[in-house]
Amino acid sequence: MMREYKFRTKFRVWNKKDKKMINGIQNFFSFREFFFDKNIVVEQSTGLKDKNGKEIYEGDILDNRKYKSVVEFYGCGFSAKIYFGGKSTHQHFDLRGEVLTSKIVGDIHNNPDLLEVSN
Repeated sequence: MMREYKFRTKFRVWNKKDKKMINGIQNFFSFREFFFDKNIVVEQSTGLKDKNGKEIYEGDILDNRKYKSVVEFYGCGFSAKIYFGGKSTHQHFDLRGEVLTSKIVGDIHNNPDLLEVSN
């Protein structure tokens, strides 16, 4: 099943080849050519903000002091995929419940090490 994107939302794109993030794309039609480029990952804004007021996108890593989570599109909406001890637990929580106590600490492209266990 193909995912539907909202047309009146913000997006960002990660260029795998150049390892660069393009932020603040205001509408779907501004980047539709990216959908056919295998080096591009399109990430949609969730419309939510973390506890510091920063806008949350897919791929962001959230930290709420108990665990870290990654924002994903799951089912019909956005969720937080929980990581304990550097491993995904396959548990998803409604993102709206996560944002009150969580802050963005990075994203999966630039900061994958934030999900690893530190000794």
